Amino acid sequence: MSIPNGNEISKLSIDHNTCALSITRELESFIDQLADAVSLCDKNGVIQKVNPAFVELFGWQEHEVIGLRLPMIPERHWEEADRSLTALMQGTPKAVFQVNVVNKFHALFPASITVTVLRNQAGDIIGFTGIIRDLSQMNRMLDERKIAEKALLEAEEKYRSLVEEALVGVYLFQNGKLVYINPRFAEIFGYNPKDLVMTDPVVLIVPQDRAAFGELINRIYKDTHFNINMEAKGVSRNGSLVYFELSGKYTVYNGAPALIGTVLDITERKKIDQMVRESNQRYRRLMDLSPEPIIVHSDGIIVYTNDACMKLLGAEDPSRTIGTSVFDFLPPDTHKLAKQRIQELAAAKDKLGSLEYQIMTMSGEVKQVEMSSTLFDEIMGTPLIQTVIRDVTEKKKTEEMLRRSDKLSALGQMAAGIAHEIRNPLTSLKGFVQLMKAQKPDRPEYLDIMLTELDRINFIVSEFMKIAKPQPTDFSFKHVGTIAADIVSLMQSQAILHKTQITLNIKDELPPILCDENHLKQVLLNVLKNAIEAMPQGGEIVIELSLEPGGQVKISITDQGPGIPEKYLSKLGDPFFTTKESGTGLGLMVCYQIIEAHKGTMHITSKQGVGTTVHICLPA
Repeated sequence: MSIPNGNEISKLSIDHNTCALSITRELESFIDQLADAVSLCDKNGVIQKVNPAFVELFGWQEHEVIGLRLPMIPERHWEEADRSLTALMQGTPKAVFQVNVVNKFHALFPASITVTVLRNQAGDIIGFTGIIRDLSQMNRMLDERKIAEKALLEAEEKYRSLVEEALVGVYLFQNGKLVYINPRFAEIFGYNPKDLVMTDPVVLIVPQDRAAFGELINRIYKDTHFNINMEAKGVSRNGSLVYFELSGKYTVYNGAPALIGTVLDITERKKIDQMVRESNQRYRRLMDLSPEPIIVHSDGIIVYTNDACMKLLGAEDPSRTIGTSVFDFLPPDTHKLAKQRIQELAAAKDKLGSLEYQIMTMSGEVKQVEMSSTLFDEIMGTPLIQTVIRDVTEKKKTEEMLRRSDKLSALGQMAAGIAHEIRNPLTSLKGFVQLMKAQKPDRPEYLDIMLTELDRINFIVSEFMKIAKPQPTDFSFKHVGTIAADIVSLMQSQAILHKTQITLNIKDELPPILCDENHLKQVLLNVLKNAIEAMPQGGEIVIELSLEPGGQVKISITDQGPGIPEKYLSKLGDPFFTTKESGTGLGLMVCYQIIEAHKGTMHITSKQGVGTTVHICLPA
């Protein structure tokens, strides 16, 4: 309900038959509905009527104040009230004054009192209307509003200060222009803030991305829930590239759609990322081109192998190795040691010195290697280990050849000394026996036996001397297939006696090789003889001739004997080492010596219960 003025109330309160104040039902109903406190007084200020709002505000019941003269105005303010009433009587339209009023409980509170006169139909003043409003609540509301406005101003100032000093660029975009940017935004692109305000930000985007940027802005205006979060490339004032992260969202500014967001300069981060990528690429290229085989593995799973490593393992491409376990290439008896070294490396977070291992290639070939490992990095807490492998198979073979050569040299010197010491008395013995035979003894057959045995001893000494002083070689180009066929024919009868079959397989068309035919035949005879003796129950011997990728001719002689224990394989060829009851070990030693003189290699592989294979490789 609207607040009434004095004229409205006076129209309801005039008694047309009398000049006295008369409270009609219509007037009473009207003022009772008003929210403000209302009192009706006669010309002397004596209360004739109050409404419920008055009762609620001051605490008096209506009957307690009717007949009282302004009980809510303290006595010290009566003089001011009388002046206001007098002014009204003299024609002032209304009186408004603020004063502290008192309620029934003697509590003071500020109030605004508006007083107007009541007139009858003749226009004579018959009383006053007083409308009282509690200013304490209004003041409190005003105070709260002032406090809120102050807090808002302070918050806005703090926000503005925060935005102005922010380390990220802040912008407000509207109607195709930057209506606000903070200093950092301008600094990122090398401008002063005043140079960019009310300009189109598309000039800050690299030309090739400007169309896409415009489409992105249009999308935000169409879909107000869509937010921008992206990396972009810009152009600074001096033309250099600026990489930045752009975020933005829809908002309303001054009643119109707008875009508000931030810009974070990531140019330095991009440069560092590029440097790291280039460094990683250089390191990766160094690993790829390294002549040393390199494996990178995590938790035992291979994640990288370089070309040298794939060549060592016999893998055609990385897919054959990546994702497999490193333990797939290690003999089972070394797994425990390998796991222990990985754990030590993870705990020490350093590097481990090299250690000799055996590894198995894709083809099953066993190679001797040295491995050294370094903690390279971590993936989600799991160590990433780089292992550098050095193939020492050939080195080991060379060392073995040197060892054999030293033994042969020592044995040769000993053989020369022994042969010399035996031959001198042997010559004397043979001479005296021949002299005795010339004198026609009674039992010449004894002397014949003695001469035969002396010749046999002489032959043995001659063979022994071959170790000390190898026989002259006669090198010429020969076909290995022809030499092998001759030996097979020669040994066939002996093989049949021992229930053994000799098979010759020539897999490839073989070129002639430079060799001493007789010495080479001596090697094949010795090896075949050993193979036949290794199968007392009979069996098959397969001689296979093939051409190796490096151009070497390979001779493989395989028997079906009981095999040789692995611990003895490294000793084969040593002087006087043999697995036969009646052997001396000198036969294989001479074979090694002959093959080395041909600049070839000879090694033996064996598996117990399956058989033994002698591999001979000769340069073509």
